[in-house]
Parts: sequence; structure tokens; C-alpha cells
Amino acid sequence: MIDSRTMKMPFYRTYAPILCSTVLLLVHSCSSAGEPLPLSVDAQNVERDIDTCGIEPTLDALQDEVFLPHCSFGSCHGNAPGKGNLMLTPEAAYDHLLRPTDNPAASRTARVVAGAPDASFLLSKMTGQLGSDEGDLMPKGRPIPLDDCKINLVRAWIKAGALNN
Repeated sequence: MIDSRTMKMPFYRTYAPILCSTVLLLVHSCSSAGEPLPLSVDAQNVERDIDTCGIEPTLDALQDEVFLPHCSFGSCHGNAPGKGNLMLTPEAAYDHLLRPTDNPAASRTARVVAGAPDASFLLSKMTGQLGSDEGDLMPKGRPIPLDDCKINLVRAWIKAGALNN
């Protein structure tokens, strides 16, 4: 006959329930009133695949952050249609961005393809990913190209459907 008093319980059977209970109590006590803990900044960014430096990707944000300070002034893309017959003023930008480009030699004609940033000529002009017949990096005449946040803002707006917002 086996004496149960002399048998040793396996370690995991003795301590696992205690360890699990302790972890659950700690997690619950660290949250406020039993609410789930907020996601860390890194966990929140997993959902966002394009970093826009905290700027909501809207057409209004593009106007404020990109077009007005870098594109829509003087003879560039202001009140008079500039190169490529493109105007980027608040009143005209949306309609002009969704028109095909006027460059008959360009291999791509869609300035913005809603939902497809990599197929959009606008983004290629800003990143310099251009064919030999597609002109120069924009904004032209600027010593420093657009920073990643501004380029990503355009990329995110296009990827979100290029809405008139």
C-alpha cells in the first residue's frame, strides 16, 4: 500500500496555482478599478503602419503642414496653375490632385490613386522615385527635402482613401 503522506507532489502542481493567482492579483491591482491597463505607446503604434508624427492624415493637415509652406506659393503651385497645371491652394488642391497629370511623356498619369500611395505620382515627386521622363524631386528649389513626417502624412492620407477632409 502507498502512503500518500510520504509522496512528493510535483513542483508545478504545488506552486503553479499560487503563482497564477499572484500574477492575476498584481495585474488587477495595477489597473484602476479593475479596468484594463492602457496600451503602451509601442503597442498603440503597432496599429499604425505609417508614422505621421502625431498628425491626423487629413487634407486640411496636408494644407497646413505640406502644401501651404512648401508648394502653393508664387509660381510653383499657388493661385495660378504652375508646373504640370497643378494648383495646391485650399480651394483647388483636392480637385487638382485627383486629376491626371498633364505630362504626356510621364509613364504614370494619376497624381493620386486613392488607397494606393505607391501608385501615386504625387508621392513619387516628393520622394524622388521618378522615371527619367517624370521631372524633378519636389518641392523644387528647396535646399532640404520634405522630412519623413510630412512625406508619411501624404502617404497616410492617400492610403486612407485620399478623402476631401
